[in-house]
Amino acid sequence: MSSHTPPRRSSNQLRAFTLSALCALFSGACGGSAPPPEEPPPAFDDEEGPSGGGSVAKASSSAVQEGIDAIQAEDFAKAKEILTAAHEKDPKDPQAAFYLGVAQENTGDVEAAVESYKKALASDPKLTEASVNLSAVLLDREDYAGSLEVAEAGLKGAPKHALLSTNKAIALAALDKPEAFEAYKAAVAVSPDNLELRYEYAQLLAKADKKEAAIEELRSVIQSPDPAVAGAAANMLGKLGAFAECIAGLDKALKAKPNPDLYVRRGACRHGMNDETGALADYQAAVSADDEFAPGHYYLGRHYLATGKKKDAKTHLAKAVELGAGTPLEAAAKKALAEIK
Repeated sequence: MSSHTPPRRSSNQLRAFTLSALCALFSGACGGSAPPPEEPPPAFDDEEGPSGGGSVAKASSSAVQEGIDAIQAEDFAKAKEILTAAHEKDPKDPQAAFYLGVAQENTGDVEAAVESYKKALASDPKLTEASVNLSAVLLDREDYAGSLEVAEAGLKGAPKHALLSTNKAIALAALDKPEAFEAYKAAVAVSPDNLELRYEYAQLLAKADKKEAAIEELRSVIQSPDPAVAGAAANMLGKLGAFAECIAGLDKALKAKPNPDLYVRRGACRHGMNDETGALADYQAAVSADDEFAPGHYYLGRHYLATGKKKDAKTHLAKAVELGAGTPLEAAAKKALAEIK
């Protein structure tokens, strides 16, 4: 475990998504062999983000070391008590202030944590971890201008710091600054293996109609061994009409390990290529891989409905309603069922 809390991304930038059954993944989504409903990408598993590089200096006192030990043991209440005393004894000690901020943040006292991180930086502007944590907290609080200021100040002393570069890019994007593109490009250059970051960059590029650049980033993202990450990339590639790239990327992912969600996503991209035979095979594979996977039954039902196989369509759409109870998929499946005469 690291000696401090890993800096967090803004909750507004990295959303935890749930299934959304809207027939709109591609233009004209509900016509012909129906592609799957739009499904925003799920949350990524890596909560810490890219590694930051650099390190906090050795503990400035035995009391601070005791506080660090308590943080490592996740006894944040004890750490807060110890480090409060250490900070009061020496208000100019950046280590005491920084680790006190970590303890405060982990006990829910975010306001106090912000002040402690600021005090740590006032005593030592080159304390990179304080810059990272403070900029991350400000992102979470949607103080994008404040976060940007902190990140840029920290980058003066550590110009290639991965986390500070990432926080700067996120803040610029949130502020709709044109400099966000170069900031993301720089952050990706520092952390090329951080696929979450590359996905965010692709989102920004796609939003700005920089289609080819977005597709180039997604070619890397879809290579992820994590089905959630690969699926998110496939979803965006489909929206961008990059069906061939979507299929090629998912071919590799599915060869490594079958996954019902990825079968459905590849089926949607095959539909986009007018490969209805391939799309049907993928929808069927999704259901074969997991008969309880509601989206698989929905997509298969929509395909059968579009091709006039009403009995099969009704069977799978009814199962989608049952398995998707309480989700938007239930409503979408019921609407499709209503089309069967």
